[in-house]
Order: sequence, then structure tokens, then C-alpha cells
Amino acid sequence: MNLDLKDRKILYQLDLDARQSYTEIAKKVRLSKEVVQYRVKKLEERGIIQYFMTVIDSNRLGYLLFRCFIKCQNLDANKEREIVEWLTPRVGWVVNIRGRWDFNVAIWTRDIHEFMAFWNAFYTKFSNTILEYTCNPIPKMWLYRRGWLLHNDKDTKRDAS
Repeated sequence: MNLDLKDRKILYQLDLDARQSYTEIAKKVRLSKEVVQYRVKKLEERGIIQYFMTVIDSNRLGYLLFRCFIKCQNLDANKEREIVEWLTPRVGWVVNIRGRWDFNVAIWTRDIHEFMAFWNAFYTKFSNTILEYTCNPIPKMWLYRRGWLLHNDKDTKRDAS
């Protein structure tokens, strides 16, 4: 899909802060509020914008974030589905990946003891399948912006916390 510079500027502003009003975006991209509103609606209709996502600073809510990478052995489609179904209601997200690891899991807990209880329950249930894992606390999350929207080779980052 071809996007003109105006659409790319609007998308870039939404990527920076999707909570901006149409008026704020309009000032930054030098268009009228009505044009920005119309273009956002068209971007949604074309499927370029599918949804707006909220990024929550879990640290400010009193939660710790742990990211675990898991490598499995003898992983077939049924076992993969069983692991995902077990994890899904208990974690922030679980992603099946390819390469050295099979899964990337984000776990939010109130403290290290809650994390260890979760991990022990998971490991006990799937110990015959888990070949290797690494779990690390994530003290700060960074969001990388999409500089390519404006043909800028340098992406920017901002602290999500």
C-alpha cells in the first residue's frame, strides 16, 4: 500500500503518542483537524491502523516484569498448544518463536516469591518438555519508534516507564 507523506506523518505522530488529540496532531503535521480525522478514519478502513494499544508501566502499579525464554525438546503441535493454553491466562503474553528458543514469555508478578511460585508450577508441569530456559527481570522497558515512516534511518527510543 502506498502512503503519502501526510499519512506517514500522521502515523508517526500516533506512534509517538496515540492519545494526542486530532488538533495536536494537526498542528504538528500542518494539516487541519478535519483532514487528520478523515485520514485516520481512512487508515483504519484500509486496515493500516488496526487498533490502538495501551502501554502500561507495570512498575508504577507495583509489578515486576520477568521475561523468560524457553527451549523445548520433543515439541509437537499438541504439546505446544498445551503449553500455550496453560500459560495464556497466567501471563502478560506468550509468543512462539523460532531459532534458539521456542517461547518468549512475559510474566508480571508482585514480587520475586510470586514469580518463583509461578515458575515452579510451570516447570513441574512441563519439566519433561523443557530443555533449557532463562528468566530475567526487566527493570525498564524501551519503546522504539518507527523512523522509517518518515524515511529517517534513525529510529528514536523513549522510556516507557
